[in-house]
Amino acid sequence: METGGPLVRASVFSVRGIMKLLGGVKSSSFLHLVGCLSLAVFLTSCTPSPTELEPESVQETWVWHNPLPFGYDLTDVYAASEHDIFAIGPRGKIIHCDGLNVREIPVPGGFRPEAIHGSGLNNIVAVGGSSALHYDGLHWQLLPVPVDYLDNLRAVWCQGIDDVFAVSPDAILHYDGQQWQAEESGHLFRFNDLHGFADGSEVAVGDGITAFRTGGVWTFVPVEGDYYLKAVWGSSRHDLYAIGRGADRIDIILHFNGLTWNQVSQPLPEGPLAITGNPRSGPIISTSCGIQWWFDQYYWEELLLWAESGRTVNALCPIPGPGIRFAAVGTSGTFLV
Repeated sequence: METGGPLVRASVFSVRGIMKLLGGVKSSSFLHLVGCLSLAVFLTSCTPSPTELEPESVQETWVWHNPLPFGYDLTDVYAASEHDIFAIGPRGKIIHCDGLNVREIPVPGGFRPEAIHGSGLNNIVAVGGSSALHYDGLHWQLLPVPVDYLDNLRAVWCQGIDDVFAVSPDAILHYDGQQWQAEESGHLFRFNDLHGFADGSEVAVGDGITAFRTGGVWTFVPVEGDYYLKAVWGSSRHDLYAIGRGADRIDIILHFNGLTWNQVSQPLPEGPLAITGNPRSGPIISTSCGIQWWFDQYYWEELLLWAESGRTVNALCPIPGPGIRFAAVGTSGTFLV
């Protein structure tokens, strides 16, 4: 049964902007105010020109919606447009938002989605555990996965209806519109995430390794230093950002310049959890302390404080269309669009 309802909207300014307006109000009182705005947050943005990417122009206006009728954790999100945004949770749920209302979508029993991505409304794929699910704009259908790789599908990227990639810890899989096939497997390292580019190439990252696919062939670039790369985003294969941990279990953010990975030396946001971006804005990350950050090549700019205790943002994605806009989802029904 589909459930859901309308969302009530009220606009506020960015965290930094509010602090400027409030002036002498104590920060603790402000954080309490922010924390009281619960369960769902919807982001909107201005439409800056490509040459006016000051920190506040990336995400200047925040729009809060309340209430969200679902309280379970959400783990990934994909936006086909501002009117078709899909979020998933570990309880086998897919949620659709049309910009005004949210609803649950029935999915085949036993499916536990872990990641979701698409190339448009008629081609969206969700993966998780030993299953993959495809949406053609009307219906969700299971895509059989080879029995040899029925283990923890954890990331997916769609270049087209017949060009879908997914990773499990020990394999990179490709779906050609008819069946899944393993393009890489049997390696000693683990794959954790992948990302695609406009030219049709892809990159996968994992424990101490980067894999690039060009012309149907994967090549491997070791990551110097014992780094665990959790997630990756980039505007091209010569401009990548990855989040993860070092051998000392300290959180790190790395940049790839086309030849080598280098640790971002600027002060790092605490506990990076997810990364996405826009070629015009650069990378956006979320952290375990509930803050979205934008990196402007010089320093990390705080965009949003999510002060509600125990709530974090688990995943982000860009929203197609004018302006620089993002969607994000997290614990206890946190939903930002």
